[in-house]
Amino acid sequence: MSADNDSTENLEDVVDTLRDLADREEEVSVGDVQDAVGQRSFAPFLLICGLIVMSPLGGIPGVPTVFAFIILLTAGQLLIGRNHFWLPDVLTDRSVDDNKLRKAAEKLESPARWVDKVIKPRLTVLTDGPAAYVVAAACVALALAMPPLEAVPFAVAAPAAAITAFSLALVAHDGVLAVIGYLATAGSIYVVSLAPIF
Repeated sequence: MSADNDSTENLEDVVDTLRDLADREEEVSVGDVQDAVGQRSFAPFLLICGLIVMSPLGGIPGVPTVFAFIILLTAGQLLIGRNHFWLPDVLTDRSVDDNKLRKAAEKLESPARWVDKVIKPRLTVLTDGPAAYVVAAACVALALAMPPLEAVPFAVAAPAAAITAFSLALVAHDGVLAVIGYLATAGSIYVVSLAPIF
């Protein structure tokens, strides 16, 4: 199973996509992002979702929960082997102000350049073929954990970081990032176990 897109090769490409959308639109919708990366580009789209939740936009009430449902649907369709993903209008119509998206992209630029210097294809047994289904299943589980964690300040950063690592692992075919994703998943489980809402 291939979940990546040849036009998106690294993290900086994804950040550039967000900034370009902010430059073109006054309100950038989830559908705009979906169109920009393509409906066959599961991993780049999941990567954008993870980055948004990790960015300052993730601090806006309701944003983590909305993106949790988007991640759940997208990763779920990857898990069942669909060739392209579909999202309902109620999600694709959700939008964010261009200035907020641009600021979020600017904050991600430097980390993206640093990450791109160290990622490379390696340990592809952890990202390609059947391993991609395991990654998709992990993303589904992480998405389910996000809505209740929104009640705990900054707690959604842990599952969002894991989803970001998994998605970038699929994009770059970097198994080391997949290992980081699994470690971040373990950390997310720990955060969930400590959350007072449980």
